[in-house]
Amino acid sequence: MKKIFLFVVALVGIISCSKSSDDKGNNGTENIDTQETTTYSPPDWIIGTWKGEYVSYVFEKDRFCVKPKIGLRNCSTTKGYAKGVVQKRIDANNYFIKMQLVENTTTVIGGTFRKISDTQIGWLNPNGEVEETYTKE
Repeated sequence: MKKIFLFVVALVGIISCSKSSDDKGNNGTENIDTQETTTYSPPDWIIGTWKGEYVSYVFEKDRFCVKPKIGLRNCSTTKGYAKGVVQKRIDANNYFIKMQLVENTTTVIGGTFRKISDTQIGWLNPNGEVEETYTKE
């Protein structure tokens, strides 16, 4: 029961994808390009499957998935397009992605991720701090 509760809390945090409290909304990083588009193109350093305790993220060139250990997988559509708006910010070590899965709904997946090493990334909370870490499979 505790794991289910923690999973739900983590999922709500991931889905909410709230912006930082700073005026720029960029999680404490400067000079990050913010884009709204219907295309999806992650940076090369994040491509792969990243496994955490309760959730795994899959970043591919043409799709993005959130795979909870319990429940259904949520993925963007294939061929590089989401059905709604994709918001993204990229710099050398940070990647923010927020993807609306179906037009005119509130179903959103994403978050802000920081490259820690070639084999580890961190999910950032709204204050820009690493809250969860994920290991590349």
